[in-house]
Amino acid sequence: MKSFNTFNNEFTGCLEGWIREMNRDGSTLKIEKREVTKNNDQLMHALILTAEDIIAAPTIYVEDFYMKYQNGERIKDLEREAIMAFAYGVMNQPKFMDFDMDSRNIRDYVILKVLEIDRNKKWLEDNMYKDMGNGLCTVPYVMMEDGNNGVYGHPVTKDIAQSEGIDEDELFELAMENTVRRLPPLLVEACEPALNESKYNKTLNPYNEEFEFQAGGDMYLLTSQSGFSGAVAIFYPGMMEIIATLLEQDYYVIPSSVNEVLIVPVKRGPDLEQIERMTRQINAECVDTKEILSDRIFRFDRKRGELVCPPRMSYS
Repeated sequence: MKSFNTFNNEFTGCLEGWIREMNRDGSTLKIEKREVTKNNDQLMHALILTAEDIIAAPTIYVEDFYMKYQNGERIKDLEREAIMAFAYGVMNQPKFMDFDMDSRNIRDYVILKVLEIDRNKKWLEDNMYKDMGNGLCTVPYVMMEDGNNGVYGHPVTKDIAQSEGIDEDELFELAMENTVRRLPPLLVEACEPALNESKYNKTLNPYNEEFEFQAGGDMYLLTSQSGFSGAVAIFYPGMMEIIATLLEQDYYVIPSSVNEVLIVPVKRGPDLEQIERMTRQINAECVDTKEILSDRIFRFDRKRGELVCPPRMSYS
Protein backbone atom coordinates (compact mmCIF):
# COMPACT_ATOMS: atom_id res chain seq x y z
CA MET A 1 0.00 0.00 0.00
CA LYS A 2 1.28 3.45 -0.90
CA SER A 3 2.21 5.93 1.82
CA PHE A 4 0.15 9.11 2.09
CA ASN A 5 2.92 11.23 0.53
CA THR A 6 3.27 8.86 -2.44
CA PHE A 7 -0.50 8.74 -2.89
CA ASN A 8 -0.76 12.54 -2.60
CA ASN A 9 1.89 13.11 -5.29
CA GLU A 10 0.37 10.60 -7.69
CA PHE A 11 -3.23 11.69 -7.07
CA THR A 12 -2.44 15.42 -7.37
CA GLY A 13 -0.27 14.86 -10.44
CA CYS A 14 -3.14 13.14 -12.24
CA LEU A 15 -5.50 16.04 -11.50
CA GLU A 16 -2.91 18.55 -12.69
CA GLY A 17 -2.62 16.56 -15.93
CA TRP A 18 -6.40 16.77 -16.34
CA ILE A 19 -6.16 20.55 -15.85
CA ARG A 20 -3.52 20.85 -18.58
CA GLU A 21 -5.80 19.00 -21.00
CA MET A 22 -8.76 21.21 -20.09
CA ASN A 23 -6.71 24.35 -20.64
CA ARG A 24 -5.89 23.43 -24.25
CA ASP A 25 -9.14 25.15 -25.29
CA GLY A 26 -8.17 28.42 -23.61
CA SER A 27 -9.52 27.75 -20.11
CA THR A 28 -7.71 29.29 -17.13
CA LEU A 29 -8.17 26.45 -14.64
CA LYS A 30 -5.60 25.99 -11.87
CA ILE A 31 -5.28 23.73 -8.86
CA GLU A 32 -4.16 25.52 -5.74
CA LYS A 33 -2.67 23.41 -2.95
CA ARG A 34 -3.16 24.43 0.67
CA GLU A 35 -2.75 22.95 4.11
CA VAL A 36 -5.94 23.76 6.03
CA THR A 37 -6.67 23.36 9.74
CA LYS A 38 -10.17 21.95 10.17
CA ASN A 39 -12.26 21.03 13.22
CA ASN A 40 -10.32 19.22 15.94
CA ASP A 41 -7.11 20.80 14.62
CA GLN A 42 -6.97 18.24 11.82
CA LEU A 43 -4.43 19.32 9.19
CA MET A 44 -5.88 18.61 5.75
CA HIS A 45 -4.31 18.86 2.28
CA ALA A 46 -6.79 20.85 0.20
CA LEU A 47 -6.88 20.94 -3.60
CA ILE A 48 -8.80 24.02 -4.75
CA LEU A 49 -9.97 24.48 -8.33
CA THR A 50 -9.73 28.12 -9.41
CA ALA A 51 -10.34 30.07 -12.63
CA GLU A 52 -11.24 33.59 -13.69
CA ASP A 53 -14.96 32.75 -14.00
CA ILE A 54 -15.30 30.56 -10.89
CA ILE A 55 -16.81 32.51 -8.00
CA ALA A 56 -16.80 29.79 -5.33
CA ALA A 57 -13.78 27.52 -5.76
CA PRO A 58 -14.62 23.78 -5.49
CA THR A 59 -12.39 22.10 -2.89
CA ILE A 60 -11.50 18.48 -2.18
CA TYR A 61 -9.27 17.03 0.54
CA VAL A 62 -6.64 14.43 -0.28
CA GLU A 63 -7.12 12.73 3.10
CA ASP A 64 -10.72 11.84 2.21
CA PHE A 65 -9.57 10.04 -0.94
CA TYR A 66 -6.61 8.39 0.77
CA MET A 67 -8.99 6.85 3.30
CA LYS A 68 -11.00 5.35 0.46
CA TYR A 69 -7.77 4.03 -1.07
CA GLN A 70 -6.89 2.40 2.26
CA ASN A 71 -10.33 0.76 2.19
CA GLY A 72 -9.57 -0.88 -1.15
CA GLU A 73 -10.71 1.55 -3.84
CA ARG A 74 -8.48 1.92 -6.90
CA ILE A 75 -6.52 5.13 -7.42
CA LYS A 76 -7.82 5.49 -10.98
CA ASP A 77 -11.41 5.32 -9.73
CA LEU A 78 -10.63 7.90 -7.06
CA GLU A 79 -9.06 10.21 -9.62
CA ARG A 80 -12.23 10.02 -11.72
CA GLU A 81 -14.33 10.71 -8.62
CA ALA A 82 -12.24 13.81 -7.84
CA ILE A 83 -12.60 15.12 -11.39
CA MET A 84 -16.37 14.60 -11.20
CA ALA A 85 -16.46 16.45 -7.86
CA PHE A 86 -14.61 19.40 -9.40
CA ALA A 87 -16.90 19.38 -12.44
CA TYR A 88 -20.02 19.27 -10.25
CA GLY A 89 -18.71 22.19 -8.18
CA VAL A 90 -18.15 24.29 -11.30
CA MET A 91 -21.59 23.51 -12.75
CA ASN A 92 -23.42 24.12 -9.46
CA GLN A 93 -21.99 27.41 -8.30
CA PRO A 94 -23.68 28.83 -5.18
CA LYS A 95 -26.24 31.57 -5.71
CA PHE A 96 -25.43 33.52 -2.57
CA MET A 97 -22.03 34.82 -3.52
CA ASP A 98 -23.15 38.44 -3.43
CA PHE A 99 -23.27 37.85 0.34
CA ASP A 100 -20.85 40.03 2.32
CA MET A 101 -19.50 39.17 5.76
CA ASP A 102 -20.64 42.54 7.08
CA SER A 103 -22.13 43.19 10.50
CA ARG A 104 -25.75 43.17 9.31
CA ASN A 105 -25.48 39.83 7.54
CA ILE A 106 -23.49 38.30 10.37
CA ARG A 107 -26.19 39.32 12.84
CA ASP A 108 -28.94 37.88 10.61
CA TYR A 109 -27.31 34.56 9.75
CA VAL A 110 -24.98 33.66 12.62
CA ILE A 111 -25.57 30.37 14.45
CA LEU A 112 -23.57 28.34 16.98
CA LYS A 113 -21.66 25.08 16.89
CA VAL A 114 -20.09 23.32 19.87
CA LEU A 115 -16.46 22.13 19.95
CA GLU A 116 -13.98 20.83 22.50
CA ILE A 117 -11.34 23.42 23.33
CA ASP A 118 -8.36 21.07 23.70
CA ARG A 119 -9.03 19.47 20.31
CA ASN A 120 -9.20 22.84 18.56
CA LYS A 121 -6.52 25.02 20.18
CA LYS A 122 -4.86 26.02 16.92
CA TRP A 123 -8.14 26.64 15.07
CA LEU A 124 -9.51 28.72 17.95
CA GLU A 125 -6.52 31.07 17.82
CA ASP A 126 -8.14 32.85 14.86
CA ASN A 127 -11.83 32.34 15.55
CA MET A 128 -14.37 33.67 18.03
CA TYR A 129 -15.54 31.28 20.75
CA LYS A 130 -17.25 31.26 24.14
CA ASP A 131 -16.12 28.95 26.94
CA MET A 132 -19.13 26.91 28.14
CA GLY A 133 -17.26 25.08 30.90
CA ASN A 134 -16.10 21.46 31.13
CA GLY A 135 -13.68 22.01 28.24
CA LEU A 136 -16.42 22.82 25.71
CA CYS A 137 -17.06 26.03 23.78
CA THR A 138 -19.54 27.44 21.30
CA VAL A 139 -18.31 29.03 18.07
CA PRO A 140 -20.29 31.38 15.82
CA TYR A 141 -20.77 30.42 12.18
CA VAL A 142 -22.55 32.32 9.44
CA MET A 143 -24.88 29.74 7.88
CA MET A 144 -26.68 30.25 4.59
CA GLU A 145 -28.50 28.05 2.11
CA ASP A 146 -26.54 28.16 -1.15
CA GLY A 147 -29.52 28.05 -3.53
CA ASN A 148 -28.75 24.47 -4.57
CA ASN A 149 -30.32 22.77 -1.52
CA GLY A 150 -26.98 22.91 0.27
CA VAL A 151 -25.67 24.75 3.32
CA TYR A 152 -22.66 27.02 3.47
CA GLY A 153 -20.98 27.93 6.74
CA HIS A 154 -18.17 30.33 7.55
CA PRO A 155 -16.73 30.89 11.04
CA VAL A 156 -16.74 34.40 12.44
CA THR A 157 -13.04 35.08 12.82
CA LYS A 158 -11.61 37.51 15.37
CA ASP A 159 -10.45 39.74 12.51
CA ILE A 160 -13.94 39.91 10.97
CA ALA A 161 -15.56 40.69 14.32
CA GLN A 162 -13.03 43.43 15.02
CA SER A 163 -13.24 45.00 11.56
CA GLU A 164 -17.06 45.04 11.69
CA GLY A 165 -17.13 46.40 15.25
CA ILE A 166 -19.28 43.53 16.52
CA ASP A 167 -19.73 43.34 20.28
CA GLU A 168 -18.85 39.85 21.54
CA ASP A 169 -21.72 39.53 24.03
CA GLU A 170 -24.24 40.72 21.45
CA LEU A 171 -22.82 38.32 18.86
CA PHE A 172 -23.27 35.24 21.04
CA GLU A 173 -26.71 36.33 22.24
CA LEU A 174 -27.92 36.79 18.66
CA ALA A 175 -26.26 33.56 17.59
CA MET A 176 -28.12 31.59 20.24
CA GLU A 177 -31.46 33.16 19.27
CA ASN A 178 -30.82 32.36 15.60
CA THR A 179 -29.71 28.80 16.35
CA VAL A 180 -32.80 27.93 18.38
CA ARG A 181 -34.99 29.41 15.62
CA ARG A 182 -33.20 27.95 12.59
CA LEU A 183 -32.17 24.64 14.18
CA PRO A 184 -35.07 23.72 16.50
CA PRO A 185 -34.24 20.89 18.93
CA LEU A 186 -35.30 17.30 18.67
CA LEU A 187 -35.40 14.90 21.64
CA VAL A 188 -36.30 11.30 20.86
CA GLU A 189 -35.66 7.83 22.20
CA ALA A 190 -32.47 6.57 20.57
CA CYS A 191 -33.87 3.73 18.52
CA GLU A 192 -33.87 3.65 14.73
CA PRO A 193 -37.65 3.38 14.08
CA ALA A 194 -38.33 6.47 16.18
CA LEU A 195 -35.55 8.43 14.48
CA ASN A 196 -36.85 7.62 11.02
CA GLU A 197 -40.18 9.18 11.96
CA SER A 198 -38.82 12.13 13.89
CA LYS A 199 -37.37 14.58 11.38
CA TYR A 200 -39.18 17.94 11.38
CA ASN A 201 -41.76 16.59 13.86
CA LYS A 202 -42.91 19.32 16.24
CA THR A 203 -44.16 16.73 18.74
CA LEU A 204 -40.49 15.88 19.40
CA ASN A 205 -39.41 19.48 20.05
CA PRO A 206 -39.13 19.93 23.85
CA TYR A 207 -39.98 23.63 23.47
CA ASN A 208 -43.27 22.87 21.72
CA GLU A 209 -46.56 22.62 23.62
CA GLU A 210 -47.37 19.48 21.61
CA PHE A 211 -44.13 17.75 22.64
CA GLU A 212 -44.71 14.06 23.42
CA PHE A 213 -42.03 12.62 25.68
CA GLN A 214 -41.35 8.90 25.38
CA ALA A 215 -40.86 8.02 29.03
CA GLY A 216 -39.05 4.93 30.25
CA GLY A 217 -36.29 4.82 27.67
CA ASP A 218 -32.71 3.80 28.45
CA MET A 219 -31.16 6.32 26.05
CA TYR A 220 -32.32 9.43 24.18
CA LEU A 221 -30.89 11.43 21.30
CA LEU A 222 -30.76 15.23 21.39
CA THR A 223 -30.01 17.00 18.13
CA SER A 224 -31.47 19.62 15.81
CA GLN A 225 -34.42 18.76 13.62
CA SER A 226 -32.18 19.04 10.55
CA GLY A 227 -29.42 17.00 12.20
CA PHE A 228 -26.93 19.80 11.52
CA SER A 229 -24.81 21.06 14.43
CA GLY A 230 -27.24 19.37 16.80
CA ALA A 231 -24.91 18.88 19.77
CA VAL A 232 -25.20 22.57 20.60
CA ALA A 233 -28.85 21.94 21.55
CA ILE A 234 -27.70 20.85 25.02
CA PHE A 235 -26.77 24.51 25.60
CA TYR A 236 -30.12 25.90 24.41
CA PRO A 237 -31.77 28.04 27.11
CA GLY A 238 -33.31 25.82 29.77
CA MET A 239 -32.70 22.61 27.81
CA MET A 240 -30.72 20.79 30.51
CA GLU A 241 -33.37 21.60 33.10
CA ILE A 242 -36.20 20.52 30.78
CA ILE A 243 -34.59 17.12 30.24
CA ALA A 244 -33.96 16.65 33.98
CA THR A 245 -37.61 17.43 34.71
CA LEU A 246 -38.76 14.92 32.09
CA LEU A 247 -36.47 12.19 33.39
CA GLU A 248 -36.95 13.10 37.07
CA GLN A 249 -33.30 12.28 37.74
CA ASP A 250 -29.69 13.10 36.85
CA TYR A 251 -28.45 12.02 33.44
CA TYR A 252 -25.25 11.52 31.48
CA VAL A 253 -24.55 13.52 28.32
CA ILE A 254 -22.57 11.47 25.79
CA PRO A 255 -20.98 13.61 23.03
CA SER A 256 -21.83 11.37 20.08
CA SER A 257 -20.54 13.94 17.54
CA VAL A 258 -20.73 17.68 16.85
CA ASN A 259 -24.18 16.94 15.40
CA GLU A 260 -25.81 15.16 18.35
CA VAL A 261 -25.51 14.07 21.97
CA LEU A 262 -26.95 11.04 23.72
CA ILE A 263 -28.84 11.37 27.00
CA VAL A 264 -28.62 8.43 29.41
CA PRO A 265 -30.62 8.45 32.68
CA VAL A 266 -28.18 7.66 35.50
CA LYS A 267 -30.47 5.13 37.23
CA ARG A 268 -31.13 3.16 34.04
CA GLY A 269 -27.80 3.45 32.28
CA PRO A 270 -24.56 1.44 32.49
CA ASP A 271 -21.78 2.60 34.80
CA LEU A 272 -19.61 5.57 33.91
CA GLU A 273 -16.53 3.53 33.00
CA GLN A 274 -18.51 1.43 30.55
CA ILE A 275 -20.02 4.53 28.93
CA GLU A 276 -16.63 6.21 28.54
CA ARG A 277 -15.08 3.07 27.05
CA MET A 278 -17.92 2.89 24.54
CA THR A 279 -17.56 6.57 23.62
CA ARG A 280 -13.82 6.31 23.04
CA GLN A 281 -14.24 3.23 20.88
CA ILE A 282 -17.00 4.77 18.76
CA ASN A 283 -15.02 7.98 18.26
CA ALA A 284 -11.94 6.01 17.24
CA GLU A 285 -13.69 3.60 14.87
CA CYS A 286 -16.94 5.13 13.64
CA VAL A 287 -16.90 8.94 13.75
CA ASP A 288 -15.19 11.09 11.12
CA THR A 289 -12.27 12.88 12.77
CA LYS A 290 -13.74 16.28 11.85
CA GLU A 291 -17.04 15.36 13.52
CA ILE A 292 -15.68 14.16 16.89
CA LEU A 293 -16.83 16.32 19.79
CA SER A 294 -15.19 14.76 22.85
CA ASP A 295 -14.20 11.51 24.55
CA ARG A 296 -15.39 12.91 27.87
CA ILE A 297 -18.72 12.07 29.48
CA PHE A 298 -20.73 14.77 31.26
CA ARG A 299 -23.40 14.56 33.94
CA PHE A 300 -26.24 16.95 34.64
CA ASP A 301 -26.61 17.33 38.39
CA ARG A 302 -30.30 18.03 38.94
CA LYS A 303 -29.91 19.37 42.49
CA ARG A 304 -27.11 21.75 41.58
CA GLY A 305 -28.67 22.61 38.24
CA GLU A 306 -25.42 22.36 36.32
CA LEU A 307 -23.46 20.22 33.92
CA VAL A 308 -20.40 18.63 35.52
CA CYS A 309 -17.54 16.51 34.25
CA PRO A 310 -16.73 13.44 36.35
CA PRO A 311 -13.03 12.60 36.76
CA ARG A 312 -11.52 10.95 33.69
CA MET A 313 -11.17 7.21 34.00
CA SER A 314 -7.55 6.01 34.32
CA TYR A 315 -7.50 2.83 32.27
CA SER A 316 -5.73 1.82 29.09
